[in-house]
Amino acid sequence: MSSDNQQTVTAIEPAWVKQEYRIEANGDLEPVSECVHVHSIDMLFDEATYRLADGTELQSWYDLTELCEFKAKGLDPAHFLLAHGYIDIDDDTAKFFEAPEVIFEEYDEQYQMASGGMGKLVSLSPDGAKFAWVNNGDKTEFYPSRLNDFESLVNESNRDVKAVGNEAKGIETAQQEGSPTTWKRIEDTDRLIIGEYVPFEDRVTTRDELQEALDEAMLNAPDLSKF
Repeated sequence: MSSDNQQTVTAIEPAWVKQEYRIEANGDLEPVSECVHVHSIDMLFDEATYRLADGTELQSWYDLTELCEFKAKGLDPAHFLLAHGYIDIDDDTAKFFEAPEVIFEEYDEQYQMASGGMGKLVSLSPDGAKFAWVNNGDKTEFYPSRLNDFESLVNESNRDVKAVGNEAKGIETAQQEGSPTTWKRIEDTDRLIIGEYVPFEDRVTTRDELQEALDEAMLNAPDLSKF
């Protein structure tokens, strides 16, 4: 990941100290500015804040480092924010983010992958949905075009989907640019895995908002009122 695309964090901590950090691809925080003492009596009793470039604001260094590690593993940061109380959502809606693959498993032809074939929903957060190709785990020799010409297949789909190098980059890029991304990887030397992430236009916090977002993203979205 180039430094131009790496997200930054502004940290304002007790003792009126302000410093900028860059989030590295592995989740480490690298200082990119001198430590500055902010002399303002108004800040005397303020809580520490850690503001990411995308506007996310955290209240502890521990949460910041945990979130960075979460992102580096290719996980949707909205799951972390939801679990740690940074996203306010009712229990009736939260259940759809806990095990969506179980709730939606009976629905066929859920999603059209940009590289071809069907995808199924495997992860869902207030910020977006991740889909997995239904043939994930098959041997690479069965799909030479997807293995060797993946980006070309995605481009030929004439959809606004960007092929990226890995899942972590895919989720970050999709959320930053507001458009879907897809990626592939090889497991156990010869097993093909393809994923795709679709960011929602806006963060969803209610059942109705989630229904609208899934209707727009999926070929065959479930009727959430049945659950």
